[in-house]
Amino acid sequence: MPGPDYGWGFTVIVYAFMDGTIMRIGSTQLSGVQFSDGGQLDTLNAPLTFMNNINSTITSTITGSSFTNCKANCIYIYNSQNVTVDNNVFYNAWVIAVEADFVLSVVITNNLIIGVNERPTVGYGSELVSGIALYQPVNPATDGILVTNNTVLGSQMHGFAFSHIRCSDLENNPFANNTVGSTNVGFVFTTIG
Repeated sequence: MPGPDYGWGFTVIVYAFMDGTIMRIGSTQLSGVQFSDGGQLDTLNAPLTFMNNINSTITSTITGSSFTNCKANCIYIYNSQNVTVDNNVFYNAWVIAVEADFVLSVVITNNLIIGVNERPTVGYGSELVSGIALYQPVNPATDGILVTNNTVLGSQMHGFAFSHIRCSDLENNPFANNTVGSTNVGFVFTTIG
């Protein structure tokens, strides 16, 4: 649980680092865990963060867990691979419930996201607000990214934001069968090529 200061919560970080000449790779297997009031306002310090876990076969799984009142993105996955986010509930997230940037072999499936809001410290429309967002170019044939069977209900801006989808790969779209309701824009696809 977080401290009493408004805008401050907690952050669990799963990361890799060099320990002399040995690469230490973080991993977590979470099931039935409740994350409440975590994260730090106006940062990317999410309640659960994956960083720099790349070039490894080690896996992490978050399943059957809940994230409520996140002060930042509920889950932030950066420069990592082999992370599965499946069958979780996200309620009242600020900015983005699940954000993935520069990732490989990431699976985000069967999640329910209810209520995604802008930070109270910024003006309306000044940042991307979305249930699930991917920022880097995605190649379905090689990247191993799958975002499917998720439901976003209630977002101040977008349900899903998938940037840099290659037009030639739309027939193999790894973002099929997602559902959205009560948002300004359901899906944002930015194409390249």
